[in-house]
Amino acid sequence: MEEISPLAFKTYLILMNYQGRENAIDMGDLYRLVFNKSFQNKISDTRKLRTVITELRQCGFPVCSSMTKENRGYYLAVTAKDIEDFVNTMERRALKTLMLISRVKKISLPVYLGQLSLRGE
Repeated sequence: MEEISPLAFKTYLILMNYQGRENAIDMGDLYRLVFNKSFQNKISDTRKLRTVITELRQCGFPVCSSMTKENRGYYLAVTAKDIEDFVNTMERRALKTLMLISRVKKISLPVYLGQLSLRGE
């Protein structure tokens, strides 16, 4: 496993208290715990936290997110279902983005996906 930054390690330690989708922590609350202050602008101020979450995921930590009304926020996966639900959400989001790109390029999604695989992306 890759070495992670001190900030990512701190974030992971905090997320250890939020395991399972039912225990997700809201972005604002997580931001306050990680940075010891509240954010002023949700988009620009939380960019650093989103970058840290991405770092943890790239290193293989099972940091998931949920956008449901009941359990909105970040959490550590504890079951295969937690991971499956998160992966399904990410795949749907990725496919929507790829579909938009294919439409802008005026080609079908299968043709566009074939172009990506030919380029090695």
